[in-house]
Amino acid sequence: MSYNHQHDDDGSEAEPNNNDAAITRPSILHKCADFDMESVRFLNLSNCRIRTLHEDVTLCVNLVELNLSNNALENIDLLGKLEQVEMLDISSNKITTIDPLVTMSRLSNLKLAGNLIQSVECLKCLQNLKKVRISDQLLHLSNPICRPDTGYPQSVVAQLNQIIELDGLRVRGVGSTFYHLVNQIEKESVDVEQGGDDTATPIQTRYHHHHNNTNGGDWFRLDGQLDVTSSAVSLEGLRGRLSAAKRNFEALLKESHRICEKKN
Repeated sequence: MSYNHQHDDDGSEAEPNNNDAAITRPSILHKCADFDMESVRFLNLSNCRIRTLHEDVTLCVNLVELNLSNNALENIDLLGKLEQVEMLDISSNKITTIDPLVTMSRLSNLKLAGNLIQSVECLKCLQNLKKVRISDQLLHLSNPICRPDTGYPQSVVAQLNQIIELDGLRVRGVGSTFYHLVNQIEKESVDVEQGGDDTATPIQTRYHHHHNNTNGGDWFRLDGQLDVTSSAVSLEGLRGRLSAAKRNFEALLKESHRICEKKN
């Protein structure tokens, strides 16, 4: 199962040619217009078709922001030596584990969408980490950890107590009302579809998981076939849950309007 694709500027899929020269000392200095590696604070190496990190990148000891997105990286062990980095973008690569990042104690913003990551538990020790992007629906980028059977995104929110933003949504503190309302509506919608408690069985809904290999995104479709036995379903209970969902949806709309007005 593929979760990401790289593309050239003309929209065609990029060839996975190795371009490790893009991260050697001469090329980094040329790209940043600096005279020494210690002066490099911002480094953008996205779309360079890099497969392997070069030891020279660790000479950027004062690096604050690093963008390695849209390459072909699998091993990121050397990134653990860049302890001053605060913003790291390694989205759209072939990374399976992010364990080397545990030494990056200053990291506050991390972008991981479009890889092969199945766990982010190692990030618990990074107390300065506030923003994490694991899935990007606009770009159709995801990770195996985002599968519905993993309990995502609630599982990651519970696991990483320090983060305040996940996939562009505030999950804690001011502005998190939107996220919690969405989760509540989804939960109540599932309750309605399942008919409430276990005794009111047969409302059966079939879900199918479709993976779009064209853009690497995950899509989920609801067939909507309901087998309803009226004698087994409490209509009053359904009405109550529908009313609660409606109230929460109205509150969701109010919150979204409030956020838009605040931005304007």
